[in-house]
Amino acid sequence: MKTEELFERAPVWKSIFKMCLPTVVVMLVMTVYNMADMVFVGQTGIAAQVAAVSLASPFFYCR
Repeated sequence: MKTEELFERAPVWKSIFKMCLPTVVVMLVMTVYNMADMVFVGQTGIAAQVAAVSLASPFFYCR
């Protein structure tokens, strides 16, 4: 189904769900990736490195 058909013929909530589902999946994958980074960096025991990873993570969401 093309995007034009999706908004012309399908119900509104179905269209919204179909359009937002890929975004939600990508954000979940990025969150898991960020958590894995925090685990590996946290094992070093250096607080400055953990802070750097947590401060840099929002920039990955904005890309």
